[in-house]
Amino acid sequence: MPKTGLGFAFLFGMRRVLSVLLFLFGISAVAPKALADMAHPWRNEDAARGYSNSADPESEETGTILYTVEDPYKDEVSLKDKIFDPELSKEITRRYYEKFGRTEAEIIQTRTPYMTTNFTEGQSQIFNEKDYQKQQDAFGNYMLRRVVEYHFDKQAKNNPDLKTVYETKQKLQKVDFSFSQNIKFRLKYKISSNTIDLTMKNPIVNLQTRMEFGEHEMIYTMYKDLGLDYSFITDYYVKHPALNIIGKKNLTPNLSISLTLSPFREYEVANPDDVSSSQTITIREKRAIAGLSYIF
Repeated sequence: MPKTGLGFAFLFGMRRVLSVLLFLFGISAVAPKALADMAHPWRNEDAARGYSNSADPESEETGTILYTVEDPYKDEVSLKDKIFDPELSKEITRRYYEKFGRTEAEIIQTRTPYMTTNFTEGQSQIFNEKDYQKQQDAFGNYMLRRVVEYHFDKQAKNNPDLKTVYETKQKLQKVDFSFSQNIKFRLKYKISSNTIDLTMKNPIVNLQTRMEFGEHEMIYTMYKDLGLDYSFITDYYVKHPALNIIGKKNLTPNLSISLTLSPFREYEVANPDDVSSSQTITIREKRAIAGLSYIF
């Protein structure tokens, strides 16, 4: 009996060990799939016929590889930038401001005076659409002449065959002289605008006299860069007497504020009492313009 009991106990113990080993083997075989199903419960629910839970690397389509290509035109200069380089653009912009208003607020007010008066555009006494269009046409013609002249000078300056012509033209157009190290004068005749500019530069303030032969106008200008993006300009017009005092502050490269004070301005307008005749009368006004400008 003891031997039988010992053999029974040994067999029973062996069965338990085999059961435990089979149980552990089953867990090890099922655990990865069970964990995957726990992490992605949609796999079994959403699996459709013909789909597999495992991808075959050999049959997998990797797609088309796209390579970035450097822009071949990044260093190419557009035709507009070739014609209007920064130097010429700055000169034409300055000329436009001199002609139609020193600040954006002045340009808007000059173009649309009926915005601040009781007149409509057709009834305004100080604004004539036809005259304004003639001024714009004249400025467009000036731009065309100036572009041709500017690029001719640019080419002639570096062309040995035209260099003599360029140097002679510069001598006739520009005369520089000075009384001291700090006081310098420049006299320059501009063919494209048919004007003579006489400029005096000194540490205190710069003075300029501009004679416009086409319009028989003479303009005296005093300007000073006060630093910290502040500028100060005063213009006095002789033919149609006017005095403008302009202060401007650049807040950012595109944003600026300005204030224009005009103690007096005179306009010649048609006589409202006798419209049929060519008789004109003079209107004198004062104005103040404050502007906030943003250039896009």
